[in-house]
Amino acid sequence: MNAMLSFLYTLLAHDVESALETVGLDPYVGFFHTDRPGRASLALDMMEELRPFMADRLALNLINLNRVKPKDFVKKENGGAYS
Repeated sequence: MNAMLSFLYTLLAHDVESALETVGLDPYVGFFHTDRPGRASLALDMMEELRPFMADRLALNLINLNRVKPKDFVKKENGGAYS
């Protein structure tokens, strides 16, 4: 679940960052997330509102509808997983 959520959050962050740049806003100047070089803080701020509806719900639906199964992931020796 964590691997899938992490992947979906990455996709969502990229889309939000692109949308902010499209309308002329600087995605690196945030309010809630600390400004750090290379971190799109405003995109992360905006993403917080969208995560439950776009990423979390999608992940749960994929699991509940059996679109994603444990066999779709490879388990590493250290306990990590990747697809």
